[in-house]
Amino acid sequence: MISIDGSYGEGGGQILRYAASYAAAFNTKVEVYNIRVKRPNPGLRPQHMTLLKIMNNVFGGYIDGLYVGSTRVTMNFSKIKAIRGTYDIGTAGSISLILQALIPPLLLADSPSQFTLKGGTDVRWSPPIDYMKAIYSRLIHLYGGFIDIKIRRRGFYPRGGGIVDVYVEPAELKGWERIERNSISKVLVYNVVYKLPRHVLNRQRETIEKLIKGFIDVPLEVFDEYGRDSLDPGTSIVLAGIYDSFVSGGDSLGERGKPAEKVSEEAFIKFKSWYLSKASLDIHAGDMIIPIATLADSKVLYSVPEYTPHMDSAIYVAKLFSDKKIMIEKRQSYYVLSFR
Repeated sequence: MISIDGSYGEGGGQILRYAASYAAAFNTKVEVYNIRVKRPNPGLRPQHMTLLKIMNNVFGGYIDGLYVGSTRVTMNFSKIKAIRGTYDIGTAGSISLILQALIPPLLLADSPSQFTLKGGTDVRWSPPIDYMKAIYSRLIHLYGGFIDIKIRRRGFYPRGGGIVDVYVEPAELKGWERIERNSISKVLVYNVVYKLPRHVLNRQRETIEKLIKGFIDVPLEVFDEYGRDSLDPGTSIVLAGIYDSFVSGGDSLGERGKPAEKVSEEAFIKFKSWYLSKASLDIHAGDMIIPIATLADSKVLYSVPEYTPHMDSAIYVAKLFSDKKIMIEKRQSYYVLSFR
């Protein structure tokens, strides 16, 4: 059995999600203790329980300690297999975070998965669903895998209610190497506003267009999405810089009292930080693909602008499962992560 200290680093839900993902992928009994003990509301929250229940329902086996507030969980899944059906995370629980845990083992299944998740599509402390669609899914292609994400309805805080259809094609995961990005061929902008005046959409778009055009001279494609059918109002913006077969960028969420211009500015600052570093991936992409890098059949090598606490936690968990040599090297304007 592999034991994992859930209080390592930031001590958030990320360690539990990655531990569950590896437990399924490696078919290994796993214990996670000290779950979120540093947080004001320690232990499992409803969204963590939903993830574990989905994985237990799909992969079989058993989970001990599955209740709200539990600080210790033992997981022993039976077999990786494809997912079918609809799963409700509840309220505004993040669909993106559930996908981060589910996709790595599903890429190892013996048949494609096709399922629906209900919950939050654009919520705090997680990537907007457009980031998963525009950036994460493209990076999965580098490994030889394929995922398709279709957004049927947006879900914002506090009630959620978003609906996302997901297709995952299994693959023999291969390694890849890219230390520095090439010149960007275009920037995609996903500009989303729901249940707010249309001028909010326009201000987000006008601000991001002005910022990008004043910074780099590349083609810009803006996808405006304005709607009324969400349960709650909300906004988000995602920037995706495309180069070769690679992509990275930045994102931001709107919230009560935050001007539309500020939403665009925050996303641009993240994009600019990645761009100026010349790193191959932005910090969020570099974090999220660590489990896939661990499962790939050969070396994976990439760079990020910063080595973040989230990456450190992800690598702490990865080293407990993988026999790959995982190294971090600081260079002039970025960090290189290697999985050999």
